[in-house]
Amino acid sequence: MARYGHAMAYDSHRHRAVLFGGSTGTGTFLNDTWEWDGVAWVQVSTVGPSARSNHAMVYDSVRQRTVLFGGVFVLPGLAFFLQDTWEWDGATWTQCSNGPAREGHAMAFDSLRGRTVLFGGHVGSAVFSGETWEWDGASWIPVASTGPAARAAHAMVYDSSRHRTVMFAGYSTGSIYVEYGDTWEWDGQTWTLAASSGPAPRTEHEMAYVSHTNRTVLHGGYSGGGPLPETWEWNGSAWTQAAGATPSSNFSHAMVYDDAHGLVLLFGGYAGTTGFFVPTAETWVRPCGPIVGLAATATPYGSGCGTPLPSFAPVVGSRPLLGQTQRCHIDNASFGFAAVAWGLTNQSLALDFIGINGCTLLNGAEIEVGSFCASTSFTTARHSLAIPFDATIIGVHVFLQAWTLAAGFNPVGVKMSNGVELVIGDT
Repeated sequence: MARYGHAMAYDSHRHRAVLFGGSTGTGTFLNDTWEWDGVAWVQVSTVGPSARSNHAMVYDSVRQRTVLFGGVFVLPGLAFFLQDTWEWDGATWTQCSNGPAREGHAMAFDSLRGRTVLFGGHVGSAVFSGETWEWDGASWIPVASTGPAARAAHAMVYDSSRHRTVMFAGYSTGSIYVEYGDTWEWDGQTWTLAASSGPAPRTEHEMAYVSHTNRTVLHGGYSGGGPLPETWEWNGSAWTQAAGATPSSNFSHAMVYDDAHGLVLLFGGYAGTTGFFVPTAETWVRPCGPIVGLAATATPYGSGCGTPLPSFAPVVGSRPLLGQTQRCHIDNASFGFAAVAWGLTNQSLALDFIGINGCTLLNGAEIEVGSFCASTSFTTARHSLAIPFDATIIGVHVFLQAWTLAAGFNPVGVKMSNGVELVIGDT
């Protein structure tokens, strides 16, 4: 059915694009759920969230759930700003905790930190939000109130190659109407202005991150001068306008990247370039070139410290493949106990200054996550790391290092292993 203001997310585990809701443009709001399998759309549910438009959806690849939040439902002279959160597991919608009521916001799933990131939105009559919130699967947490100017009708994606949430454009109203054309990036702690030039300022556009080319694709949008039937690509430092066929849908459409087929999928939105715009039910695809697999590898590196020297190594045959579990063993772990810290970069930082004399930190401190390892013997521990089935993390490097007790070895009583570098792949 033709519509606009709907939302889509790509379920990378089941290889399905999930679509929910929207408006027909005649005052009818929709509450239907559809899925695209690469060939056809199939309606899969009419039970779940209430009818709405201008909501946002992402796929949580860690918990294998499509997350839907917010939106608006309009009656003559009255708008209801929604604050409910729902999750779709491929068969059933489940309602979760409420969040901050709004419509026209944008969301992206940070697959490295396992968090859904939300920014902005329209929260009342001429009132716009500049807040950043995150959903951890149980509750919404406010994480920042500074950064980009308050806005709505912007677009966001997660760039898994650079571990950044990318946001572009949008609008706000107040004393004046403002359309933005700025590009911002969120690293999990801070927003940074990444570009102030590129595509013209706009609203109601869409973006999708293409994991096998490491590019963010933007299509369409609307400005005070009318629709913008353009396609652009962001490589992390600059925008480039792309050539090729232009969909009829130019704004208020929905768009995702289908990693199984290597294409950007677009559905619905307002069609036309001038005059009277009408919602469409067209489906468009943009091939992104051949998908080239990346081999998953687990490689020891560096040196440990302590006596007897801890040894950290992958279990024979275990590799960090999408959807599988990477297993390593730690030998010479005191009492079979060890903890593993990991980061996104490798480094060589002597730790004498904090009392861990004679030892070197071999991974970055940007991700302060520890995992305790199960004992398999009095001197050996086993470490397991579940790799999400999410093509956006192909090529991500993860650096692991084990810590274990060593009474008297240094003032802190800790010794450390060598490192193991994981490169997440699909072959």
